[in-house]
Amino acid sequence: MKKISQILNSSNVAVAQMKLIYKIWYSSVIDDIKNVTTPYDFDPLKKILTINVHDNIWYSEMLYMEQEFMELLHNNGFDVNKIIFKLLPKYEKLDKKNIINYNISKRAESYINNYAQRFDNKVLGEYFKEFLTNFFHQNNFDNWILKG
Repeated sequence: MKKISQILNSSNVAVAQMKLIYKIWYSSVIDDIKNVTTPYDFDPLKKILTINVHDNIWYSEMLYMEQEFMELLHNNGFDVNKIIFKLLPKYEKLDKKNIINYNISKRAESYINNYAQRFDNKVLGEYFKEFLTNFFHQNNFDNWILKG
């Protein structure tokens, strides 16, 4: 069983990596593409970047533009061998009292339950589950690379 510090530390490394990916992606691509894409994952060993695309039409277009994006990223100092585009509808945001909430996806729910069950102390596991649920209501789960 992993300790909480190990789980949180691996998430911090992933967050730092995603910040870099976001900065390069969003500073490199045109505004129309920024609105329909979300960088999702980067495999540093294989140098494969995964981008979620939230629109069917743009998804089709982007499949043909992979080489152009790779050149654009190379010119901005990001070494990538392959870009994988995945069609993934954007999560619906609910605005209540100036607070943005994200709906919890099945994938996020599975992740939360998986980590909550790893605690020997069931009460602590339930607190951790509640913490992660609240956290992912405020932060989009798919914007994080979570490697355990």
